[in-house]
Amino acid sequence: LIHDESGSTIVLQKADKTSVSVRSKIIVDCTGHETKLVFKEGRDGSLPPGFQIAYGALVTVDETDVSDTTHVGPYDKEAMTLFDYRTDHYDSDPVALKKVEGAPTFMYAMPLKDNRIFFEETSLVARPALSFQECKDRCFKRLEHLGIKVVDIEEEEFCYIPMGGALPAKA
Repeated sequence: LIHDESGSTIVLQKADKTSVSVRSKIIVDCTGHETKLVFKEGRDGSLPPGFQIAYGALVTVDETDVSDTTHVGPYDKEAMTLFDYRTDHYDSDPVALKKVEGAPTFMYAMPLKDNRIFFEETSLVARPALSFQECKDRCFKRLEHLGIKVVDIEEEEFCYIPMGGALPAKA
């Protein structure tokens, strides 16, 4: 990437490994946190970036045997629940509980309509990042423990947000 008074030139690599040079008045870098287009400050002793990882699912829950349909498990269907950090679903497994306490996750519950609810299990920040599979496993273990029976997964969400790390270098 080369900048001058009349614009910028960037050399891009194609799928076949050949390159093409592109000249433009402006280049918008949409490559994200791990960009190769921006020089980063070198900070000795700085922590590597952490990562917020989340697995979410828009689900339909079975309410056939439920007497109180104003709630799904402990979650009020008229309110969104944020930051449910409970770990009682690991009480019978001390090894798993220690792992969960070392890299905690929490649940969001967002009721939509009737028995359609969006659940998301989130690791706020971890170094190294938790896997999507770990968040998904924790989500469904929590739901099972709470007596919430998922009968359909309409949609899944996978969230990956780098947190911290070096800042862009000043020119």
